[in-house]
Amino acid sequence: MRVTEVIRDLACHLQAFIRTLAGERNLSPTQAQVLFTVTADGISMSDLARRLGLDPSTMSRIVAMMVSKGWLEQTPSADDRRVTLVALSADGADLHGQLEHDLQLRLDDALGDMDSDDLENLKRPLEDLAWRLIKARG
Repeated sequence: MRVTEVIRDLACHLQAFIRTLAGERNLSPTQAQVLFTVTADGISMSDLARRLGLDPSTMSRIVAMMVSKGWLEQTPSADDRRVTLVALSADGADLHGQLEHDLQLRLDDALGDMDSDDLENLKRPLEDLAWRLIKARG
């Protein structure tokens, strides 16, 4: 199997985990991705849309709905009032923690029989791959 096929398969399996976790919490997969991506410190709407590969208008609708549910908060940036920052609310941080915990359990189960040295040796190349994908997307 070529490296690109392995990466594609890995992405599909991780997305399947996230879709399942989202469904168990009555979230859409996109809502779960937003909760995984937004931090307590906040991220700009444009960066959030770019990171998730969504159109800014689509991202605005999703964020507005998640704000109405109490999971996110929007504030103007202190550096540039034209920029809107999106941050996790207290309820959103709780939900994020639950999703993170559930995902960790699933991954621990999937990787449970791997040698700890092998797992540690995977970390650096995966971090490098993630960085390269970020750079390639601009």
